[in-house]
Amino acid sequence: MATKPRGTSRGFVCLAPGAASAHYAGRCRFWTGPGPAIPSRGGLLSRLLTIGLLLVALVALVALAACSPQPTTRSLFPDSDWFETDVLLGIAETGHPVATITVSVPFRRLVFYRAADGYRAPYRLRAIVRSAGDAMQMQEWSGDAWAEDYAGTRGELALQRTVTMTLTDAAVGPAAVLELRILVDGTAREGIARVPIQMGRFSGGGLVLGELALYRLRERDAAMPTDLEVLDDALPDPDHFVRRNSASFDFATGEPWVLMRVFDLREQPESNALQMRVLGFAEDAEEPNWQRDLEIQRAGYETSIFLQLPREALVFGRNRVEVRMAGADAVSAFVENLGLDLEDTPSWKANLRQVEVLASEEEFARLEQAAAEDRSSLWAQFWQRRDPDPSTPENERLDIHYDRVAYARAFLRDGFADGALSDRGRVWLLHGRPDSIDNSSPGFENYGNYEVWRYRDASLAYYFRDVDGLGRFRLVWQEGV
Repeated sequence: MATKPRGTSRGFVCLAPGAASAHYAGRCRFWTGPGPAIPSRGGLLSRLLTIGLLLVALVALVALAACSPQPTTRSLFPDSDWFETDVLLGIAETGHPVATITVSVPFRRLVFYRAADGYRAPYRLRAIVRSAGDAMQMQEWSGDAWAEDYAGTRGELALQRTVTMTLTDAAVGPAAVLELRILVDGTAREGIARVPIQMGRFSGGGLVLGELALYRLRERDAAMPTDLEVLDDALPDPDHFVRRNSASFDFATGEPWVLMRVFDLREQPESNALQMRVLGFAEDAEEPNWQRDLEIQRAGYETSIFLQLPREALVFGRNRVEVRMAGADAVSAFVENLGLDLEDTPSWKANLRQVEVLASEEEFARLEQAAAEDRSSLWAQFWQRRDPDPSTPENERLDIHYDRVAYARAFLRDGFADGALSDRGRVWLLHGRPDSIDNSSPGFENYGNYEVWRYRDASLAYYFRDVDGLGRFRLVWQEGV
């Protein structure tokens, strides 16, 4: 029986990390390869039978799709750059914990409607305090942004609002999260940010430690504090320091500082001296790898202490900073040191794996093969080429990169693997937060769990499939790349 020669099949193959390509960047490549043998014989009856079977299969698939649950679309803006937010926890003189919430929304995110006196964009801000997932408190504010107030600011921040929310003592426990939602009227879109909140408990009086806030030095000058300062007001000078909500950045490019606030609810303090101990731990360590004892003179009802953390004592990766004080509950905060140690080869290689998706093959080869004495200059050149505003002291693109790394490591883990190196993590490092995600609904298990990430401005879409039902998503297709 004669047969035709074996043909070729054509399609796309996506290279996963560790595949033959040493420079995986989420790319799918066109390929040709051997296909199945195609018989040369077959009568008219067999061909008609084949066509009939194909038609039956097609009808069955259409019917199945019609009655199966369809994918749903949801917005994905966790801890989002859809809007900017800053939350400062404090205690009112009445003794109640208070959250001061500031939100800023870019012009492009708002939807304006014609009104009698101009163009307005209605919005709602909703704050929910959750503990272990359960809603403990909720408060909502609404308002309008007017286009006339922001003429010429398209692409800039168009809505800025500060609100205060009085919290219950039960709402600010160790597992509490403040969930902020911005809802734009007339659309199904919303921005979501989740901010962990923790501060010392109190019962009618005594000392309360506020939430620890982390900062990074922008630029040092002669007027800067050396390593410790008791502040007259609640916040460091924004001209010199930048607040780091993500608590993750490269300490090699800026000194890490922590703001501690002590609220004194005692009716008759025995002493004006406040004694506290600041300790630093590796993520899961029980013993601290550094500590510092402080004695501060109280400044009244609220005392703000600004302390430089010992950069050399912070281990590469996740650290826990804890503050203890007699008569008050201890508070802690996590800070992730992703700083680049040029002499430490594991640190250097870890950073290279995180920028592999951003670099061209030529750039990555130079970084990978760089001698120790050349690493500093090559690393600086790599990020200088990506700095959107060289006139500012910090490199905003580098800050964005470390924010994305921190998020990917926390929320895009691939089994036990580093989330920043997973397929979804690499896309996150490259493009940031998608505008939306399509994912399979419950009951759609026959097709497996999948996610489609869409970036509308760039007309990009990435298709990920959970290959084994354990949350290990693989990139299987992409559009617009």
